[in-house]
Amino acid sequence: LVSTGAINVSGSTINIDLTSLSISNFTCSTSYIWTIASGASIIGFNADNFTVSTANFAPGLGGGTFSVVQSGNDINLVFTPCAFCTSYYSKSTGNLNVLGTWGTNTDGTGSAPSDFISNNCFYYIANRTVATLTAGTPWTVSGTNSKVILGSLSVAAITFTIPSTSAFTGTIDIPAASSLSNTLTIQNTTIPTFGTLNAGSTVNYNCTTANQTVTATTYGNLTISCTGYTATLGGAISAARTLSIINGTLTAVNGGNNYVISAGSISVGASGTLNPGSATHLLSGTGTVFDNTAAGTISANTGTLKITDQSNTAITFAGGGKTYNNIYFNRGASTGTNTITGSNTFNDFKDDGTASHSILFTTGSTQTVNTFTVSGTAGNSITINSTTTGTHALVKAGGGTNICDYLNIQHSVVTPACTWFAGENSVNNQIVSVAGSGWLFTAPPSAPVESTPQAFCSGLSPTIASLTTTPGTEIHWYAASSGGTSLATSTALTNGAHYYASQIVNGCESINRFEVTATINTSPSAPTANDNAPIYVNSTLNLTASTISGASYSWSGPSGYTSTSQNPTRSSVTTAMAGSYCVTATVNGCASPQSCTSVSIIDPESITQCNLHVKSTTKMVLSHNIVVSLPGKLTNNGSVFSKNPTTDTDTFKFSGNTLQEITGTGLNTFKNLRITNNVGLQLSHDVTVLG
Repeated sequence: LVSTGAINVSGSTINIDLTSLSISNFTCSTSYIWTIASGASIIGFNADNFTVSTANFAPGLGGGTFSVVQSGNDINLVFTPCAFCTSYYSKSTGNLNVLGTWGTNTDGTGSAPSDFISNNCFYYIANRTVATLTAGTPWTVSGTNSKVILGSLSVAAITFTIPSTSAFTGTIDIPAASSLSNTLTIQNTTIPTFGTLNAGSTVNYNCTTANQTVTATTYGNLTISCTGYTATLGGAISAARTLSIINGTLTAVNGGNNYVISAGSISVGASGTLNPGSATHLLSGTGTVFDNTAAGTISANTGTLKITDQSNTAITFAGGGKTYNNIYFNRGASTGTNTITGSNTFNDFKDDGTASHSILFTTGSTQTVNTFTVSGTAGNSITINSTTTGTHALVKAGGGTNICDYLNIQHSVVTPACTWFAGENSVNNQIVSVAGSGWLFTAPPSAPVESTPQAFCSGLSPTIASLTTTPGTEIHWYAASSGGTSLATSTALTNGAHYYASQIVNGCESINRFEVTATINTSPSAPTANDNAPIYVNSTLNLTASTISGASYSWSGPSGYTSTSQNPTRSSVTTAMAGSYCVTATVNGCASPQSCTSVSIIDPESITQCNLHVKSTTKMVLSHNIVVSLPGKLTNNGSVFSKNPTTDTDTFKFSGNTLQEITGTGLNTFKNLRITNNVGLQLSHDVTVLG
């Protein structure tokens, strides 16, 4: 026999971790029988790896140390009793805190200890199946290397109870029993120091009068039975086999800490409460790794229950119809089935197994999830099915969409519509026609696209309806990349804000959203429009707009007139060019409100007077380009003159058909004098012409 592995010796404990065997002339077997022989006692272990200490030995061996001796291909474990150690054994009756209850012989006879404070003393609770400290009589075992050992592998199980009125102070080992489980029941708030706790042993925190703190250590089986009270983790704990919360509360939250629970399995009784806090708790066993069939209380919080067994053995999560935060099947290449019983609620249901396997839900049950993180891989699909030929229901809560792939769907009904995508590589193997309702075997719609950023002008008061995408139908806009409710189309846009668009195709909304940044440019104020009117026909119209930094201009006017000049002109105007001229200024693509000016154009030939009499108290003032046409007589006893003779071009026109006359005593000063009378003009008074 040639073995390969690690042998670790520490004091009285040896750990053999066997990784390989080479056997000649023997039939290979996966079952290894290790035997430890010392004195008259032989103890067998059927495992490839094991740890053994003095606690595993039958009464009579006492304390000591191991040594390893190799003889050829044999590994010999040599146990040397401690030369300075004394072992005491309890009698079948008597209080354990009484010295006379103990003796050096395995039946409790022999010399009694002189005290419980000496060094190197081992106190074996033996020769009885039940041991309880007497009320009001505490027991302390001290001294270097001294400890209490509850039972042994060679005898039936013993239950040792520490009552609420009698504390035990000291170190205690709990080895395995020949049948059932050696059990330490702690009702006191003083918790003993734990030494070696065999995987088959049980520690029961039985707080009956006050809350307790659970010591951070590795237990075999751990039981919480604290009716009306709370057991709080003092640190991370491990239970090699089962953590049972029969009644009362076990909380992983201690102050600001959230401690981890590692166990083969967890069970919760009808009167039990588990508060996992925010930690990720590990379940490494097989079979029913979480049993809440009795529908105990679960404080979901934000923690995760993570199933880690990598074997191909089936796993069951019996949720009891309760609400949990996250459940995570992290089983690697296991082909074992994961079964979920009860109608439960999960924040996230996750299975990232890399081999083909099945997830079974109890027929007729309903699982409500916010997210369903389950996808297989090519060649390794995950089957979603019921435990029998009936259907189960999966309900998506919390909005959004579940996206999966490489699934084999059977007997599964999902709601709401358009929230469960099995994926393009999944298989619809529904057997019952109603089954599979809601599963979509396509990829979800893609997000719409469009240019970004999109610019708008403040003067137009842009809203969600102003945003554009391609395609542009059935678009929903959101303020976040995921979740939330769609924005009303009347929602005003904010400069620099991000908006996210989804689209609905065939009744289903895209999961991804396209991001658009809205840029709101400030619209300029309206420029001031002006002109040089009123003006006369054939003169030049000058239009002006006030200056706005960085602006371009756009004029519009009568008869389709347009101009992009800030200050345009129109020459040789006609009366048809009169009217309203409007201008806008544009900065960064944003146009201002219009500003308008009204232009008057005068046709001077329209002023005609037959005979004109200017009285002595009257002044006739001509201005601009006015032309006064007179076919008759001008009698001026006042004054006729130009308002601005240096700039005006006014004209006095004599247009009669008979002899016309300028008479009177007034002053006649014309800028321009025009005579179109072929007969003549008679002057009876002085006339001055400036033009």
